[in-house]
Amino acid sequence: MLVKSIIDQDCDYFLSKASGFSRNGQFEAALRTIELVAHTYYHTSHLYDSLDINRTLSNTLDTLNLVAVDEALDAQYILFVDYYGLDNRGLTEQYLRGILDSGLKLVYLHLNWERGFLTSNIYTRLIEANAEILGVPKHNSLLKKLAMVTNFIRQYKPQNVFFHTSPWDTISPAIAAILPAAVKFQINITDHAYWIGSQYYDFILNFRKLGAAISVCHRGVSREKQLLIPMYPIIPEARYKDESLADDIKDKIVIFSGGNTYKVSVEGNSYFDVLATILKKYNNVLFIYIGGGDHKPIKKFISNNNFEKKVIYLGERDDFFDIMKLSDIYFGTYPIGGGLMSLYAASAALPFLSLVQGTKHKIKFYELMKRKPKFECLFESKDECIAEFERLITETAYRKRRAIDFTKVAINEKEFNRKIRLLLGMDFMESTILIDEAESPDTELFSVKQRYHEKKFIQKYYLIPLKHLGLRLLLIDRTRFFKAGYHLVARLLSRLK
Repeated sequence: MLVKSIIDQDCDYFLSKASGFSRNGQFEAALRTIELVAHTYYHTSHLYDSLDINRTLSNTLDTLNLVAVDEALDAQYILFVDYYGLDNRGLTEQYLRGILDSGLKLVYLHLNWERGFLTSNIYTRLIEANAEILGVPKHNSLLKKLAMVTNFIRQYKPQNVFFHTSPWDTISPAIAAILPAAVKFQINITDHAYWIGSQYYDFILNFRKLGAAISVCHRGVSREKQLLIPMYPIIPEARYKDESLADDIKDKIVIFSGGNTYKVSVEGNSYFDVLATILKKYNNVLFIYIGGGDHKPIKKFISNNNFEKKVIYLGERDDFFDIMKLSDIYFGTYPIGGGLMSLYAASAALPFLSLVQGTKHKIKFYELMKRKPKFECLFESKDECIAEFERLITETAYRKRRAIDFTKVAINEKEFNRKIRLLLGMDFMESTILIDEAESPDTELFSVKQRYHEKKFIQKYYLIPLKHLGLRLLLIDRTRFFKAGYHLVARLLSRLK
């Protein structure tokens, strides 16, 4: 079993190696090893921030002697740094639309460019807006990426920078260091897990208060840096492509649920108890689950209850929204809720209900919305949830009223864009978050993800260094790499006994 002390020992080992690489001028190896540790912290979910990794990253960037942009910055240019560049991944499209709506000039920097990006909705929108685009090839070395990025930044000297990055990205903190006088906004898409470089950004843009509370209480980021901009869903353009499914669900009441399966992967989960009760009682009800991850919990639920004709598991689907629109009720994941999926449900005009672990989690869920629904949709007990399901199934008029009300709870694109314009005008009054001194977020929910990884992740955990450091590090310093590999294999063997 993986425990915090073991992970910390492994990460301390690699951080010491990163410091050694940096002192010896092997900066590629140093940055890659730092990314390895950040990658490990993210996947094992046992902390939100690390002074040691931040210090090692800062020392490495200082040793690199990055030359800061000290000329006057251009307020007409906004730089958007995007690690992923994927449609419907994180909040890229929402923020790009908001920035473009401001009328300022957009400079888009894609840190992991691949040819497939040319067919994305993001690329199409950037071309239509005449944005300046730099795609940094995904497989370039980090130092080569940094050189390309530096030249690009010096060409435009942007006054404002938005970072939409990964939890382990070391290039974005380097960009922030190059632009000390710019206003740097970090879009907190990974608010529930570890991410690197919290000290490099001027403001943290949170889509819910929970993210701000975690940053203040567990990352040591000041309250003054926390801003709140609720998200809205971008409706995917992928079109429904499975005509046979329409026949399967004809004349049925369809319950839809979705998200990565770790959100429901807990032994004795009440989520499945509620579904089993409903599916056994009503012959005209079907359940559809869409989402990636380990499919075993869903498959086990099907086989244990003989639900082969009652449950349809579709895995990842780019046409999920169209399938959602064919459904009748949205059931939120539990014990880890899916905030964005609930907003998609609002856009699809589906009545929503979910189990929650107490009043505090109700409050956190409603923070995603501009107003609380008129009808209660979050239930602390299985019996309450089952009773609401039964009413939604048997009372068509009530189901329609619930659906209409839920369409009004989410912020829309126009409201989101107005908040971005206020940000760019340095008007933070509307987005300021008040966090009580004694407020510390309840992180019990996220321990579910940690336990899931401890159970399923131990062998993959020891493959992270080999996968993440890659052949480049092997070629940079073969001896050190094999010593590190031997160290990890020895640990793996000892812990699998």
